[in-house]
This record gives sequence, C-alpha cells and structure tokens, in this order.
Amino acid sequence: MTAVIASVLGLSIVAVSLITTVTVVASAAVAAIVLAMVGLTVLSELSSNTISATTSATPASEPDAEPSDD
Repeated sequence: MTAVIASVLGLSIVAVSLITTVTVVASAAVAAIVLAMVGLTVLSELSSNTISATTSATPASEPDAEPSDD
C-alpha cells in the first residue's frame, strides 16, 4: 500500500513539474513575441519619424528657378 501511495505521489510530482515547465516556457514565448512586436513598432515609428524629418528638413527647390552660372 505504501508503494502505491509513493508511486502516485511521484507521478503527481512529475506531472506538476511538467505542467509548470510548460507554463513557464509558454509564458517566455509569449513575452518574447510581445517584446518583438513592441520592438518592431518602435523601429517603424523611429524610421517613419526619421524619414519625415529628413524630407521636411530639405528645402524644396523652386520649379521656375533659373540655374546659376557661377
């Protein structure tokens, strides 16, 4: 009888440890995905801000301006 109780306890400990391991791995995967999405969003925002800043900083050339003969 003691062997049966010990084996049931052993199996339950193994099952709980497996469930805990799977939960931790799944949580880490979700955290990695969320961090990747946030990183991509930040990068796209930075790149769009950089592009808009460079296009607004460069002055538009006059379409009717005569080329200078300097």
